[in-house]
Amino acid sequence: MPISQQLQNKLRETLGTDAGEDLVSLLEAMDGLRGDVRELRHEMQLGFARQEAALEKALREQTRFFFLAWAVLLAAILDLYARGS
Repeated sequence: MPISQQLQNKLRETLGTDAGEDLVSLLEAMDGLRGDVRELRHEMQLGFARQEAALEKALREQTRFFFLAWAVLLAAILDLYARGS
């Protein structure tokens, strides 16, 4: 949000010309940084979304592997049980 001319004049009047100019410059710089922070936040959200999708895919693959391993172990145990009888 840009600083109004009335506020700039009041700051110069109250703080003096140099201090008022410095404060106005600082406020304008902070306003510019706000947009950069907004952009960084958006990029981070996109990055986290990609990481979450990759993690979900890895968990699905891991679950499939564990079910396959469980099935193989169960088949081996049933085979050993059948041979023992």
